[in-house]
Amino acid sequence: MGPEKKNILAEIYAWLCSLRFTIILLLSIALLSVVGTLLPQGQLAPEYIARISPERLTVYSKLGLFDMYHSWWFIALLFLFSLNLVCCSIKQLPHVIGYIRSPQLARKDDASSANTLESTIEHNLDIGHASAVVFDLLKQSFPFAAKTVQDGKVHLFAQKNSWSRLGVYVVHFSILLIFAGAIVGSLFGFDGYLLLTEGEQSGAVELDGKQRELGFSIRCDSFTVEYYPNGAPKEYQSKLTVLEDGKAVNGYSAVKVVVNHPLEYSGIRFYQATYGSAGRFYFNVSTPDGKTSSIEVNDEGGAKLADGSHVSVLETTLDVSRYFRQLRGAAAILELTSPAGRVDRLVSFAEYPELNLKTARDANRRLIFDYKGERMYTGLKVVKDPGVWLVWCGCIMMLGGMLVAFFVSHKRVWVVLSDGRADVIGHSSKHVALFRTEFQRMADAVRTSLTTVE
Repeated sequence: MGPEKKNILAEIYAWLCSLRFTIILLLSIALLSVVGTLLPQGQLAPEYIARISPERLTVYSKLGLFDMYHSWWFIALLFLFSLNLVCCSIKQLPHVIGYIRSPQLARKDDASSANTLESTIEHNLDIGHASAVVFDLLKQSFPFAAKTVQDGKVHLFAQKNSWSRLGVYVVHFSILLIFAGAIVGSLFGFDGYLLLTEGEQSGAVELDGKQRELGFSIRCDSFTVEYYPNGAPKEYQSKLTVLEDGKAVNGYSAVKVVVNHPLEYSGIRFYQATYGSAGRFYFNVSTPDGKTSSIEVNDEGGAKLADGSHVSVLETTLDVSRYFRQLRGAAAILELTSPAGRVDRLVSFAEYPELNLKTARDANRRLIFDYKGERMYTGLKVVKDPGVWLVWCGCIMMLGGMLVAFFVSHKRVWVVLSDGRADVIGHSSKHVALFRTEFQRMADAVRTSLTTVE
């Protein structure tokens, strides 16, 4: 390889290791993440499509802004940031490992820095005796201690927490792990929706207008909604059953699914996302002679009764207390058209058959309608993310690495002994103010050991 190529590669490597490149990448990722927060991601709601202009919709779609975190350019940006972290780590790591594996055993006279503390002690012991006493003292307080003789002086060295210098590289690796998990999830996972009416089952989810097989089926056994007194939904829940080869899987029958408490099976999670009416309503229709029949009324075409009457549903509620505070339960407003063309409107309650009977008698109507409920559909968000465990491991590792990087210090102490004098030098990689107290205790202990031992 020629000198020019080597220079070009060296310049590229230097740029990849530079702090400027890191800042550019971080700002780019942050800015694009803001855009991804402002714009809807994944399958677009019809209301949003109707509100945005066709030109903007086309441009945003072609740029991949509606699925930004799965776009090639965002993944490429994460790759460049990962490469930057790797290059920075490769550049600095040998120096840090040298600090750990080959500590400076003999103190140099010109090695003082802002993080260095010093104390001088006068004593009357010979060097051999003094070094033995102080060396024993250092071994009691530090896991590593060493003795070196240089230029007629004895250099005693001790340190602890040298591994804390690797904390920042643990953080670097955790970021790479999180990015790897995000990329794995983007390439091999999916995020779709599944709509099921009560009693219905499906083995596929919708992804961008296409169907993706799950490898098993999911059935909605029931759906219920609870309301606050003001009529706002309090909790809505589905009961789901997982089916393999048409049979319910043991332990996965009628599993309760509510918001933030998904059902997970075979690495796929089913989140409660939305709900609504499936447009099918059920009533018991009675006549004064005691005959009762069950009917299903479709919200599109209604239903025709045996006497030729036609009934349709105008409105329903799962909790009538929003309209009648003294009553509870579901209710429906019906429009009944007789064979002669007479049109009546009535309210049918689910839990008050006596009220339904009274209403029919007051209206001089032969048919009594008892509301039995409606068939609901549940909207499930279906998520498969095989990289989620990498992300969790990365987050835990990042937390540990940051605790080490910010709160654990590499502490070193040198005691340089000569005739009648001991120079105590301390150095902490961070938190010098806190280390000052510890260093002062160590210096006082050295002074006491040298002045009280004969």
